[in-house]
Amino acid sequence: MNVLIIDDNAPILEVLTDILKDAGHKVDIAESESDAVALAIRSHPDVILLDMDMNDGVARNIVERMQEMSLAVNVIVLRSWHEQIPRDSTVIKGSIQKPFKSSDIIEKVEAFMPEDEDHKKPATEKKEDDGEFKATGKKTISFGSSYVMFQNDARTVDNIVYSLKREECDVLLVTPGKKKTVQERFGTANIDIHLMSLKLLGGYFDIYRLGTMIETIKNFIHEKEMPFIVFENINPMIKRNGMNSVIIAIHQAVTADYNKRTSFIVCVDAKDFTEKDKEILLNYMEYYHPTEE
Repeated sequence: MNVLIIDDNAPILEVLTDILKDAGHKVDIAESESDAVALAIRSHPDVILLDMDMNDGVARNIVERMQEMSLAVNVIVLRSWHEQIPRDSTVIKGSIQKPFKSSDIIEKVEAFMPEDEDHKKPATEKKEDDGEFKATGKKTISFGSSYVMFQNDARTVDNIVYSLKREECDVLLVTPGKKKTVQERFGTANIDIHLMSLKLLGGYFDIYRLGTMIETIKNFIHEKEMPFIVFENINPMIKRNGMNSVIIAIHQAVTADYNKRTSFIVCVDAKDFTEKDKEILLNYMEYYHPTEE
């Protein structure tokens, strides 16, 4: 099994790691809130061991973020006798009181042992090809799947949007561009546009709150028959809201249950991304390269 241990106490991390590895489990560790959430998304752990006694209430923040993201995780909390467990949490599935024995850890973790090794699949597993078409005449896009393009080029984005419209997709373009400029690019084409910027404040774009953006996307998908969401250059949104917050918001949008097939393509300038950032963003989505044959 894949177990993620979240704790800022190095000796406890070492003890728990040894216990679980000796029992034959794969172990990842995180000592901060950002690393914990990123690993919970990226590594798809079967079980998460979370120490509620982390400094500055970090553990409760982690629980709240996982719950807000609707992550399908099994969290077991380690707690002191005086530490209360959040009663309204949907992700906490058990607890272990300190001091603990090795057998306590193994018993609680292995209660979530899957019936077979192939029990976990990505939330947006690619469906059968019944909506496949060429987005730019090169790389194939399949409606119902989602993609990341590490390329910030307005012409390529325009080609993708026009290709989607030719295939009768309903397109929502999420863009940092100015409304007039975007409208001029597409002329009379029936493209729904969600601007990520309202006006300039002190020289900086005032970016929509991420929750507002997610709500706009949900409403669009609810109203349309073949919804395809195109994020044009999310880099300004990252500079305003932070890398982790933006990636989490995009993953929320991509993995939500809309009761219908939908697709996303996220276009970014790769210069702002580390390899780790790219790997995390690509969760639930496929890499798209418009020049790939």
